Amino acid sequence: MAGKRELVLGICAPGIVEVPPDKPPSRPVAYEIDTSDHFYTEMATPDRDELIRWAREIALKLKFAIVIGKSDNGSDKRKQYFRLDCERGGRYVSTNKKLKSDQTGTRKCGCPFRLRGYCHADKTWHLTVVNGKHNHELDKAVEGHLIVGRLKPEERQCMEEMSRNLVPPKNIMSTLKDRDPNNKTTAKQLYNLSHRLKLKMRASMTEMQHLSKRLVETGYFFKHRTVVADGSEHVQDIFFAHPKSISLFNSFPTVLLMDSTYKTNKYKMPLFEIVGFTSTGRSFNVGFAWLTNEREDNFTWALEHFRGISNIGCNGLSFPCKKEREL
Repeated sequence: MAGKRELVLGICAPGIVEVPPDKPPSRPVAYEIDTSDHFYTEMATPDRDELIRWAREIALKLKFAIVIGKSDNGSDKRKQYFRLDCERGGRYVSTNKKLKSDQTGTRKCGCPFRLRGYCHADKTWHLTVVNGKHNHELDKAVEGHLIVGRLKPEERQCMEEMSRNLVPPKNIMSTLKDRDPNNKTTAKQLYNLSHRLKLKMRASMTEMQHLSKRLVETGYFFKHRTVVADGSEHVQDIFFAHPKSISLFNSFPTVLLMDSTYKTNKYKMPLFEIVGFTSTGRSFNVGFAWLTNEREDNFTWALEHFRGISNIGCNGLSFPCKKEREL
């Protein structure tokens, strides 16, 4: 056509960006690691646990963990046996429990590794290899495996005793590592054990009941007030002070510092803190109060009970006031 020119776009024309072809999705690498030769043994022992310990020690050297998948104590028609699986064997079974985060994973990948132990007629245990292959890469270290990081009975007893004496978990871990350099327990496992121990100590009591019980048992000066709402009684405010703190306060009552902090507990209750100072300038905690609100009534209630500890000695007895001493 006259007056018009045909326009041709090429790859090298200005303003044109070449789009690379789509890459095929990457496939996961298929692993097949055979560890059968390490578990072939002619060991015969009357102790079932000894055979399991031997298998776990071999697995530990190979940088993986094994668990007891199934066991049977036997009967008149069945022999005793146990089955050992890789820690990553089987499939994850989801529960109805609501998780804190949706970004969760599982270490289960259907690993086919399996050992089986039988008890023969002569009451001795033997181990056979059913499948010695793994479909996953073996780890370079065993730290972080739940089975490997389990505490021994004596270590668990030590941990419980130290927890009852209010030793922080990080100090408990340092003690356990010093006693056994081969200990593989992680901080997360130790904190979980500490949490379960606290639940065991609390038993069927609520957290508020357990707190009241512990404050009374340890001799704290403890006061609280309640409010009735929705047909039930609820704790509104709590004030408590340690006997030694009360003794220090009666010795150095001149300077006090009061402050209210936030986000110190899961209930989002303000923590009202009262701090005193000695003649050498060192500070000490006098008392604490958990308050539902930062209103005048809440602080008035806490300060009234704080004023009441000015005449209490370290042995829990009330000191006579100034007029009574003069008489």
